[in-house]
Amino acid sequence: MKEGAKSPFRFRSFFDVCTYRNIDSIFGKEAQAAMFAHFPRMPAGPYPPIDPTLFSQSAATAQTLMNDAAAVLKKLAESRSFATSVMSAAQEGKTDEVKRLIRSLGIRSKTDVYFNPDGIRLTLSPPPGAFPCCQLVIGLRWNMFPPFHG
Repeated sequence: MKEGAKSPFRFRSFFDVCTYRNIDSIFGKEAQAAMFAHFPRMPAGPYPPIDPTLFSQSAATAQTLMNDAAAVLKKLAESRSFATSVMSAAQEGKTDEVKRLIRSLGIRSKTDVYFNPDGIRLTLSPPPGAFPCCQLVIGLRWNMFPPFHG
């Protein structure tokens, strides 16, 4: 039905009743005031003045995390022996060895590593002592198990 067209039905549709765009035509102003009286109104301008300094600093720090992530991804993509070493250490449950291999690439970010039989998740954060403004999470799959039909 086109907007604004009269409904052939005697009653308005549920959608029409529930939308705010039609509330004036369904309820009078007095009824609206009574219906919404229990919702407190927000005062005008409840937000502090905008200062993008921290936001910009976070973005700049995130760029360094992305550069570190790019170095890790490049090495994993281009060096089969490095990828094999990371996977082997993970398969043996050697988290510290996986972290050591990642740090051997010269990245400055704090790196948390989680892995399971499906893949690995790297979480890059600003180095210790730096402002903890952001994180970059990378998930890489290294195994595809067939779906379980139980």
